[in-house]
Amino acid sequence: MIATSSGEAELYALNRVASESLGIQSVLKDLGYEATITIEIDAKATMGMVARNGLGKMGHLDVAELWLQEAIRNRRFCIKKVAGADNTSDILTKHVPKDLSEKHCASLGLVCGSTM
Repeated sequence: MIATSSGEAELYALNRVASESLGIQSVLKDLGYEATITIEIDAKATMGMVARNGLGKMGHLDVAELWLQEAIRNRRFCIKKVAGADNTSDILTKHVPKDLSEKHCASLGLVCGSTM
């Protein structure tokens, strides 16, 4: 998909993560386990898009993206704001300072940097 803003791009990613998470939750339920879903995102624009009713100013979005709004209202999963300094995915999406990159790598069990 082509997004016209970073908030819209994160909305598309949220749509994918939410649907896959609900699928995993369903499998776990079939196996006798209860699981809650909390998805952490860092885009304020995306939080606004899923918190409102309808398209708002984003009239070009597909209606398929709007199921997120209803799912959140029905508490099928929760959305939580994560600070950029705590967002490990930042090391894959933008430049981050070396110390922050090393912190994120360590939290993922990775070794960052050159050994030469």
